[in-house]
Amino acid sequence: MSRTRWEGVIFGLAIGWLAAYCHFKLPLALPAITESFGYSKLLGGALMSVFALAGLVLSAAVGRGLSHGHGGTLVMTAFGTIVAGSLLGLAWPETGATMLFARALEGIGYAILAVAGAGIANGHAAPGQRATVMALYAAWMPVGQLTAVAVALPTEADWQALWALSLGAAVLLAVWARRLGRIAPETAAAAARDEAPASPARRLAIRAAALLFTLWSIQYMAYMTWLPSFLVEAHELAIGAVVLGYGVSPAIVLVFNQLGGALLGRGVAIARLLLPALAVQAATWLLVPITGTDWTGLLSLFSYGASTGLVTVCLFALPARLAGPGLDMARSFGVLMAGRNLGVLAGPLALPPLLLMGDDWSAVGPVFGAVTLAALALAVWLMGAAQRASR
Repeated sequence: MSRTRWEGVIFGLAIGWLAAYCHFKLPLALPAITESFGYSKLLGGALMSVFALAGLVLSAAVGRGLSHGHGGTLVMTAFGTIVAGSLLGLAWPETGATMLFARALEGIGYAILAVAGAGIANGHAAPGQRATVMALYAAWMPVGQLTAVAVALPTEADWQALWALSLGAAVLLAVWARRLGRIAPETAAAAARDEAPASPARRLAIRAAALLFTLWSIQYMAYMTWLPSFLVEAHELAIGAVVLGYGVSPAIVLVFNQLGGALLGRGVAIARLLLPALAVQAATWLLVPITGTDWTGLLSLFSYGASTGLVTVCLFALPARLAGPGLDMARSFGVLMAGRNLGVLAGPLALPPLLLMGDDWSAVGPVFGAVTLAALALAVWLMGAAQRASR
């Protein structure tokens, strides 16, 4: 493609935003719904992790479907499951099993849109602008989180308002998809078919990148799922302060997403951004036991948000930068998102047992600091392996 088709790019970004919003509307609602309906922390983690289970099962298949031109059907299916899940959750929230099923329906939509958004946006971008487009797409998570914060602040984290927005947004985006017709799916599929098969070494690099995304997502999703509950239980903050505190990190992530994308677009090596950012995140976790609500807490939120912004833009740039030419991009994003979803599944569920063992939040920081250090070690190996494969 010689020119970037910006309507298709923006549509891809928009459906990625919806996927992230549906995922991250839950953490802000967790304190209220667990109190109102008596949900346990294990069920609260499951309501978050069920999205990852759907993504883990579906991501690779969605990537294959996109590469064969089925994007339109997949996207419309996703909108339907999000509408159904949102309506079911609003209608019968009292029973935990019903809410879990409703979240599973939304999770199917999330799994499709998270991969389709990246594939469609990338498929509409000219080769010279794909790094810029992927930097924009890397902001899908913080934009979705900030939207949830924007809804939660004036409504005092009213979970029903959060659910209503996902319902309405899915309907509006479905109307937009009908207007686009088959243009976006065909463009993305054509971009994938035009590329030759990748070498075994390049495929190994993508699988290693997916494992890196798994390790990183374990600690990130534990952080973003349970941060509001941590601020309430460990620091006894009011709900308004909790919402603001929760919003600080994704706002910083968004800024550093774009900074990282600009640096990558100017030719800065991924390793020069990724490795220091992972080291900062590991340090932030390890210092949690001595972090309070004073300047240390603000510094913790800033360092974690800034490093997250750099890490995510690097991870989304890995298929194009590490695997190089000859890679089916839609399938590669499917593999990458499958790795991410494995971590998203494990992260929220890993934290409640730590709380039960220690009866407080003191063990959380060192454990997830160790997970982040493991991600850093894998990233060091991956950068070296990718450099050798490119020779």
